Amino acid sequence: MNRNEIDSLLSKFERGDYLQTKQLLDLEYVLTNVGEWALRLGTRGHALRYWAFSTLSTMHSQLRNRGKEPNEHYGAKCYRWEQNPEEKRFAEAWAELTKSKLGSRGRHFIDLVMAEDSNASYIAPVSREARVAAASAIQWLGTPVGQSFLKALGYERVDRVGAG
Repeated sequence: MNRNEIDSLLSKFERGDYLQTKQLLDLEYVLTNVGEWALRLGTRGHALRYWAFSTLSTMHSQLRNRGKEPNEHYGAKCYRWEQNPEEKRFAEAWAELTKSKLGSRGRHFIDLVMAEDSNASYIAPVSREARVAAASAIQWLGTPVGQSFLKALGYERVDRVGAG
């Protein structure tokens, strides 16, 4: 998105105009990055950080009202789940893991995995694109090709009795 598109979307959002879910998610990505950069500015970025995160909070409410979870934890090809339940199984297990917060600081699993130093006092949230890319890779492990990849590494699927 270029800056004119971003400015247009922000204006529509601030006026209360209806935005499509994809537009909200695109704007969420931009505002998350603005908030991250503002944190790096220290006290000079305080007003910018406050604006970005308060706008994100409002946006997340709208997304939840539409049944969408902010910073989606699913991959790019969820439409294939009906044809391949194993892909869905991998995707849903990953989504559950990445939605949970870990430790006393309440960090998301994916943020810790992607951080250069998972013990740092501040760990920036991972972008939506990185979340979707990671989720897509995990979902791919449930495909026939992904299963062959795992098998070539020595992993074998074992069905649990009574699992369903």
